[in-house]
Amino acid sequence: MCGKGLTSEPIGILAAGGEVPVEVAKQIVHNSGSVFIVGIDANTSHDIAIFPHARISLGQLGKMLALFRQHHCRRLVIVGSLSRPDILKLRLDFGVLLNLPAVLSMLKGGDDQVLRRVVVFFEAQGFEVVGIPDVAPGLIADRGTLAGAEPTASEQQDAIVGYELIHKLGPLDIGQAVVIDDGCVRAIEGVDGTDAMLGRLVSAQASLVRRGTLIKAAKPGQELRVDLPTIGPATVAACDKAGLKRITVEAGRSVIVQRETTFAEANRTGIGVWGLPATVKKSAPVNCATPLQAANLGCLTSLRAAEKHLADAVKGLAAIRVLQGYNAAPSVIVARQHILAVNVAEPYGAFIERAVSLRQWGGKGRHKREGLMVLSSLGGITGAHLKTLASARFAGLAIERGETVSHELLTIAEYHGLFIVEHA
Repeated sequence: MCGKGLTSEPIGILAAGGEVPVEVAKQIVHNSGSVFIVGIDANTSHDIAIFPHARISLGQLGKMLALFRQHHCRRLVIVGSLSRPDILKLRLDFGVLLNLPAVLSMLKGGDDQVLRRVVVFFEAQGFEVVGIPDVAPGLIADRGTLAGAEPTASEQQDAIVGYELIHKLGPLDIGQAVVIDDGCVRAIEGVDGTDAMLGRLVSAQASLVRRGTLIKAAKPGQELRVDLPTIGPATVAACDKAGLKRITVEAGRSVIVQRETTFAEANRTGIGVWGLPATVKKSAPVNCATPLQAANLGCLTSLRAAEKHLADAVKGLAAIRVLQGYNAAPSVIVARQHILAVNVAEPYGAFIERAVSLRQWGGKGRHKREGLMVLSSLGGITGAHLKTLASARFAGLAIERGETVSHELLTIAEYHGLFIVEHA
């Protein structure tokens, strides 16, 4: 007898990094189903070995499809964390060449766009892509207090603020996690993920008094079959180090792995875990600002920005407008229409260096300039920052509001081959 959502056929699991694929497999087997796992990432858990499985490289698309078909997997779960690799370093098989237009399409845009195209690709190959709730509902977060004390009214309000911010930024394909403390934004997830975001929160409060809430929620329009927000013991440990007091997840649309261990660690460290019910969510206010257009961008330097860079500037400035409602001077770094990193309190030098490592799908900027830094203003930007941007092969900067930019700063930007554009 198969569990809810299961059939007699094995469920195929396309497993990237982390423990989630193993947790999904265990749930399926517990519910009287069977699985076949294809691990595609070096960080895929070694525990997949307890199930029927194979390991391949990400570039072996033809072999991947053949393995699932050979093991009669009509339905697939795509799960786990995966950083976009340098496509030029992948060993590509004939399956990639046969599907080259679709593969190239999957390399463009932000995470949401990529994941939607991945689902479309596998469905075009005759598979049915299903989500974790369909085959492993025991991993989905319940509503209400899950560990620790009940959230205070202030903590519930922080959770709502975080949820609304995630929803406002969602159309720009920015991360599923933020940290809110007394209504103020302390951190926003970039493409490097939640744990990396928490690791940047160097907090003297960790040994004094806990404060602040991590909020994880699905973005509007997110492909929920392959990209649900997830927490586990590592999340609790990272929040502990950051001195946070609470973790809030969106009930019904978030995954909790190693549930017993997660809740035990939360109770041990004094971190509350709360499933944000739909009844307390508020709709995110619509941004009524004048729509941003590349035509309204003016160049302050004699160096001109290419159309692709103006498109990046428009996307970055849209994010800045949202964030200005929460922070005085936010900044973002955008490349190829993909917001790589968001900064609300990090020193500019460290922020730029962090973003360098986040360029994805190859083209790390060694041979051509890609991407730009977008700010509410140039206050605090120095010649040293411009030199760092240029050395990292970024193309330029964009600013939200008009201001008097010193001739010296413009000269330094041009010397380093950087343009500066502003929104009129």
